[in-house]
Amino acid sequence: MGVANFAIIWGLNIIGISPGTIFAGVSIITMVISFSAESLIADVVTGVFLLFDNIYNVDDIIEIGGYRGTVVKIGIRTTSIKDTGGIYK
Repeated sequence: MGVANFAIIWGLNIIGISPGTIFAGVSIITMVISFSAESLIADVVTGVFLLFDNIYNVDDIIEIGGYRGTVVKIGIRTTSIKDTGGIYK
């Protein structure tokens, strides 16, 4: 693998393309993707902990942010609850 990387960098230098510029661009793109995925990763990790810790289960009555209802479905990123009027949140 190291020889292939060296050959690619050497070939780019021969045709006049600076590998440093490509590496800098890829680094910036990687940072943008990682910062935008940060909240998704945090939600998934929190959802996994909720599922494994059994903090609440389906058919439990819970109150979150002033909203009270019965848990209908628990997912990795979301929990669906239904209030007494049958409205899902």
